[in-house]
Amino acid sequence: MHRLKQERFPETRTIILHEDRAELIVNNRKFENSTFFKYEDILTGKKFSSSKSQPNYGLYVISRNTTIVLFFLKIFGVIESWSSVLALLCSTIIMFLIHAFTFKTYVELETNSDEELVLIKDNPDESKFEKFIETLYKNRKEYLKKTYYSNNKHINEETLHWLLDQNIITQHEYDIRIDFL
Repeated sequence: MHRLKQERFPETRTIILHEDRAELIVNNRKFENSTFFKYEDILTGKKFSSSKSQPNYGLYVISRNTTIVLFFLKIFGVIESWSSVLALLCSTIIMFLIHAFTFKTYVELETNSDEELVLIKDNPDESKFEKFIETLYKNRKEYLKKTYYSNNKHINEETLHWLLDQNIITQHEYDIRIDFL
């Protein structure tokens, strides 16, 4: 059983590869949710999304823009003291650091189900993440081939075509099985 644990404040995502399905466990400070994805429902496509919306980004933008305005007001002599400019500059830097720390890039693996199989990209690191994704697709392929092709003596043309479309079997394996039908 393979497992990938992804920790990024404030949540932890764990994906476990079982023999016939993948399980995604999302745990944050408010709840823990476990979702199962049958290998039949996991497709081969990936979508990359930049980041889920972070509420602190809006505060960062507001404080940054206000600091810029106050800086120019001070330069042109409209305000006398640097204290308000420096205070907002400090808050801008703090908000930027918070945003940079919580910024997440996600990878959504395409599925046929209503649930989303979403992982944090390159977490814990790029090589472990890519190796795990390869293992997920390898396990999926082995399970589907064993279940629908190797152990199925009464396979139909529609199932064979689906296996070929999903890259579970080769064109040669498809042709051989079709000739027997």
